[in-house]
Amino acid sequence: EILGAVTEKEDGEILYGPMVVFSLVNNSLVMLEEKISSFDNAKMALFQKVARGEEKPSIEGKEVFRYLKETVLKPKPIPKEGI
Repeated sequence: EILGAVTEKEDGEILYGPMVVFSLVNNSLVMLEEKISSFDNAKMALFQKVARGEEKPSIEGKEVFRYLKETVLKPKPIPKEGI
């Protein structure tokens, strides 16, 4: 299972990430923080290796939950009115 942000640019480029990958096969949870371009074959290949457990992810295991919790609960700046 892969969950994450997907953004499509006007030139047809698609950006994936950050994303979380849960593998039912080896019961692992990993996260890639960076955005990966559909035009960048090397990074797409790296992502596939991470998803298969062949390369080290940015974050893994329970640290994924800690990262998500901190990101969601991080105070957001309050926009100034009239600007």
